[in-house]
Amino acid sequence: RASHPDEVGAIQQSMMEGHQRIQRNKASKPEMKLRAILSELHLDFEPAALIKPKFLVDVRIGALIIQVDGEYWHGHPRFIPLTERQQAQQSRDRAQDMYLHTCGYTVVRVWERDITHENIAAILRRHGLLSYPT
Repeated sequence: RASHPDEVGAIQQSMMEGHQRIQRNKASKPEMKLRAILSELHLDFEPAALIKPKFLVDVRIGALIIQVDGEYWHGHPRFIPLTERQQAQQSRDRAQDMYLHTCGYTVVRVWERDITHENIAAILRRHGLLSYPT
């Protein structure tokens, strides 16, 4: 995911100032699937967590944030060459990740096709949030 550093910096600055707006108030199907898997694993998590006024993440589990990326809108490599809109979204994604990192969070982005019980359990195990086999 390539982008101009100044663009990412401007987006990150906007987020730090609290200007990132909430774009929707309803969970997408991939987000609902992720939440269902986390519930099946009996994990305490915060869906649609507010990190800063007007800034939501898909799921927060302590210091871990899981962001679900829709393949078309977030520019999965299978859509190369990417549209300007996809490139802009990737710039926003990078800026969000940098901002969240400065807030002390670890961010994991998951393509919608990769939201499976096995993949999510593996992510949780890697981050010490799940110790038993699933």
